[in-house]
Amino acid sequence: QDVGDMGGMSAVAEVMEGAGPVSAVAAEMRELEHAMGDPERADEIDAIIERYGELQHRFEELDGYALDGRAREVLDGLGFSQEMMDGDVSKLSGGWKMRVALARILLMRPDVMLLDEPSNHLDLESLIWLEKFLKDYDGA
Repeated sequence: QDVGDMGGMSAVAEVMEGAGPVSAVAAEMRELEHAMGDPERADEIDAIIERYGELQHRFEELDGYALDGRAREVLDGLGFSQEMMDGDVSKLSGGWKMRVALARILLMRPDVMLLDEPSNHLDLESLIWLEKFLKDYDGA
């Protein structure tokens, strides 16, 4: 089981990065925030602000402002300490990286999830949390 290349960001950021459309909207908003502060793009400011407003509305619709809290809730359920959530994910062992990958999937809230042995690398407490999460899950 390979989780791909993870590193250079916190576990929370890594989980939020895979949160589906809301992460793409957030990334574009960050780019526009930088553009608003760029004096070389002053002639584009009206278009930048208009686009930012559109994205902000979409971000709200996607419940983006609660994304950090939801990511931390899922990571907490999977056994992460605050220090681990905010630390560089590349410093985590393979088992903890698998938990990060699982958290990304859970945070996406897909209509259908196909999980192959999701209990691998989970301790009993995390397994109980995952079982409850899946029982309460609206998707299939």
